[in-house]
Amino acid sequence: MLIHHIKLALNLLQRNKLYSILSILGFSTGFAVCLIIGLYIFGETTMDTWLPSHHRIIRVVDFKENQSSLDMKMTVDFKNNFPEVEQACTMELTNGFDISVKANRQFALSHGIICTTDDFFKIFPLTIFQTNSDKIFPGLQSIVITQSLARTLFLDEDPLGKTITILNDMTGKISAVVQDFPRNSSIRADIFVNAKNEAFRFSQSCNHGKCWNPANHFLLLRQNTDFVALQHKLDGIVTTEKYEIKSLGWQNLGDIYLGQSFEDSSMMMGNRTILWVFAGLGALVLLLSIINFINFYIAMQYARLKIISIKKIHGAQFGHLLTHALVEVSISIIISVVFALVLVQLIFPTANYLLNYRLDATLLTSPAFLLLMLLSILLIIIIVGVFPVLILTRFKSVNVLTASKIPAFRQAGRKMMTALQFTISIALIILTFSLYKQLDYVKHADLGFEKENLVRLNFPYTFSQHSVLRQQLGQMNMIGDFTLSSGVPGSVHLNIGDETPNKVLYLESMYVDDNFLQTLGIPLKDGRNFRVGEPGTVCIINEEAFRQYEWEDLENKRFNQGRDGGYEVIGVTENFFVESLHQKIKPVAMLLADNSEAASLRYATIRLRPGNINEQMQALKNIWDQFLPDEPMNYTFYDQQFDAMYRNDERLSLAIAIAAIIAIILTFMGILGQAYQMTLNRTKEIGIRKVNGARVSEIILLFYKDFIKWIVVAFLIASPLAWYVVKVWLQNFAYQATIAWWIFPLAGLLTLFGVLLTVSLQTWRAARRNPVESLRDE
Repeated sequence: MLIHHIKLALNLLQRNKLYSILSILGFSTGFAVCLIIGLYIFGETTMDTWLPSHHRIIRVVDFKENQSSLDMKMTVDFKNNFPEVEQACTMELTNGFDISVKANRQFALSHGIICTTDDFFKIFPLTIFQTNSDKIFPGLQSIVITQSLARTLFLDEDPLGKTITILNDMTGKISAVVQDFPRNSSIRADIFVNAKNEAFRFSQSCNHGKCWNPANHFLLLRQNTDFVALQHKLDGIVTTEKYEIKSLGWQNLGDIYLGQSFEDSSMMMGNRTILWVFAGLGALVLLLSIINFINFYIAMQYARLKIISIKKIHGAQFGHLLTHALVEVSISIIISVVFALVLVQLIFPTANYLLNYRLDATLLTSPAFLLLMLLSILLIIIIVGVFPVLILTRFKSVNVLTASKIPAFRQAGRKMMTALQFTISIALIILTFSLYKQLDYVKHADLGFEKENLVRLNFPYTFSQHSVLRQQLGQMNMIGDFTLSSGVPGSVHLNIGDETPNKVLYLESMYVDDNFLQTLGIPLKDGRNFRVGEPGTVCIINEEAFRQYEWEDLENKRFNQGRDGGYEVIGVTENFFVESLHQKIKPVAMLLADNSEAASLRYATIRLRPGNINEQMQALKNIWDQFLPDEPMNYTFYDQQFDAMYRNDERLSLAIAIAAIIAIILTFMGILGQAYQMTLNRTKEIGIRKVNGARVSEIILLFYKDFIKWIVVAFLIASPLAWYVVKVWLQNFAYQATIAWWIFPLAGLLTLFGVLLTVSLQTWRAARRNPVESLRDE
C-alpha cells in the first residue's frame, strides 16, 4: 500500500509541473533561510558551553554599581573562606585597541591580553600544546600565547623560551603554548601574562567601586552548592567595607553573553533583541513557504476532487485519504529539504558576511540540532498534510460529481492565508525602509567635530619622540593642522571620577595638547581655548559635563581628579560624540598634558588638505618609518571609524532586506499559483464574457477585485505591527530618526503593484485566448 501511495504521489508531481516546481522551490528557500537563522541562534545561545563544567562557573559582580571589575585581592577571600568554591581566579582582560606584539622582528596584532594566574587554566582548561614546566607561569616574566599567535610570530620554530615584547613595553619569555579559545567562547584573547607581576597589570586600584580596567572574578563551584548560603557569604564581604563595593552577586557563565551588560566588561556580548528579530524573520519566511505549499497542494488536489469523491463513495475513510496525503506531502518536503541543505552550503559565505559571524556548519550534524530539525520537519508534514485534507473532505461528493458550484465560504481559509502573506510582506517592507532611514540618519548626523579629511596615526604606548614628530609634521604642506592626544573621539580609554557634594561624576578623559580643538574643529561655547606654553593644570569640558556638574558659570571651577590639586576648568565646548549614536553623549574632559603626561600622547590626529590621498598617505608612511621601521603604519580615518560603528546595524538591515525580498518573492509565487488556479476554474466564465463583448482589461479587473480587498486588510493590520517593531528596534539608538509616515503607504503601494503585475501576467494570457477554445469542451 505504501508503494502505491508513493507512485501516486510521484505521478501527481509530474502531472502538475508548475505547482510542483513552485511549491518545492518556495519551501526549500524558506527552509534554507530558517536553517541559516537557526544555526546563528543556536550558536549564540550555546556560547561558553564548550567548557565541561560551564554550569558550575559563575562570575562575581556588583549589580548595584553595574560593575564586573572587582579588586584582585578578593580572590584570596573566595579561596580561603568559601568551602563551596573549588577553584577561583581573577581575569583582567584588556582589548578594544591595537595591541602590538613583536618577536624575532616578526610583528602581529593581538586580539586581547589576559592578566591572570595558574588557576585560570583550572577553570578554563585550554589544551596545553607546549610547555617547559609543570606550572603554566613558572616565573614573573612568564608569558603564554595561543597556537595561532605562535605560528604567526615563530612560524615553524619552537617558541618556548623565546622573548616576546608587547606594546613595546612589556617583555617576557614564552613558557607555554595553548589552544585558541573556541568560536563559541565569550572570552577572546591570545596572550596570557602573570598577574603576580605588577608590571603586567593594566589596572591595580578601584575608586568607589569603579575600576579603570576590567578585572573579573570567576568561581568554579562544587557540586550541589547551596546558593542561599553562597549569597549570604558574599553579603558578608560587602559588610566588611574592605573593597568599597555596594553589593555582590553572580552571573552564571552561560548567562553572561546574552545577559546584563556591565560598563567595564571586556568580554564579548550578544544582543538578545537581535536574536528575537532573526527568530521572527525565520518564522515569517517559513510560514510564508508553508502557506504557499498548502495553497499549491490544495490547488493540485482541487483538480482531483472528483477522484477523491469517487473514493469516498466507494468507502474510502478519512484515515486512508490522510495517509495518502501525508505520503504525498512527505515526498515533496523531503525533496525540498534536500534542496535546502544544498542551498545552505552555497550561501554559507554570504550568510557569514551579512551576519558578521562564523556559522558552524558542524552544528547541522549535532544531535540537538538534528533532533530539532527532524521534529520541525515532522510537524510541518503533519500540518501541511492534515489541513488540505480537512478542507477537501468537507465537500459533498454528490455536489462535486454533479458539478455543483462550490460555496464561496469554503475558500475563506485560503483567502485568509493570502491576507496573511500580504501582511507579512507589507510589514517587512516597512521595517526595511525604516531601518535604512535610521542608518542614514546616524551616518550623516553632526558628530560635533569635522571628521572629513581627518586621519589618525596610532603610535605605541611607549612612543616618546613627540618633539621630533611635531617638527616633521609641521614641515608638511599637505597638513592643515595636527594635534597629539592620549584619546580621541572613537578611542577614549580613560574614565576619571570626580566627587561633587551630591554625587560622583565620571568623565571620559583625554590628555591633549593646545591644538586639539582647532584640529578637530570642535566649537568652543564658553570660556577660552588652551594657550601655547600654558602649564598642564587646566582643562576644558564639554556641555554635557557642565550640565551634570550643575554649574552656572566657570568662575573658580575645578575638575578635582587626575592629579593633586585637580584642573582648573577654563572652557566649555559644544557637545561632541566620542562613541556611536547608540549611546548618549557622555561628559568629556580634555586635560592639557604637561611634561609628565606627554608620554601618553600616542595619537597623532592630522587634518589633511585637499589633494592626492595616496601621495599624502605615502608621505605619512615615510614619517612613520623614521620612528618605527619594523612595524606597519597603524592609521585610522575618522569617517571610516565612525561608519564602522554601524557595520553590524548595516548588515542586520541588509539581512532583513534580503528576508523581505525572499518573503515578497514567496508571496508573489503564491499569487502566481492562485491566479493560475483561478483562471483554470473560471475558463468557461471568461469565454462566455468574451463572447458577450467583454474586453481584456475588464476581465483582468475582474480578477483584481479580491486581491485588492485583501491587500487593504493586510495594510491595516501590518502598519501598526510594523510601527511597533520599528519603535522597539530604535531603542538600540540613543538618537533616533522620526518614523516617516510615507513609508507605510509606499509599502502598501509596492505590494499592490507587485500583486497586480503578477496577476495581470497570468490573467492576460487567459483573457487573450480564443473563447471558442475555452467553450469547446463545455
